[in-house]
Amino acid sequence: MKNNKNLKLDAEEEIKGFSDDEVTLILNYFNERNYGELRDKLLVLLLLDTGMRINEAISTKISNMDFKESSIFIPPEINKNRKGRHIPVSREVMRELRKLHDECIGYFGDHEALFMNA
Repeated sequence: MKNNKNLKLDAEEEIKGFSDDEVTLILNYFNERNYGELRDKLLVLLLLDTGMRINEAISTKISNMDFKESSIFIPPEINKNRKGRHIPVSREVMRELRKLHDECIGYFGDHEALFMNA
């Protein structure tokens, strides 16, 4: 037993999540009349709703979205573990993402990317 070392304990504290009030404050911060802020708000909503990684969310294409099944397919080349997966999304967020895509078409023309920037 003298040769066995003690187990190391996790030194990191658990990260506290946002409260409902904090999430409401964050979402109310955005001005939806401004395209950039609307896009950012919907990105935050998508991240909160699905738990997607930021790179997966930003790389989302309209062709990977299934509006009938209310899900998004993350292709293997984007996913961290290189395995494709389907992520369920609430109907409310899917409806807002469709509106964002329609808005993007007005600004940038027809395209596949969802979160566009000038």
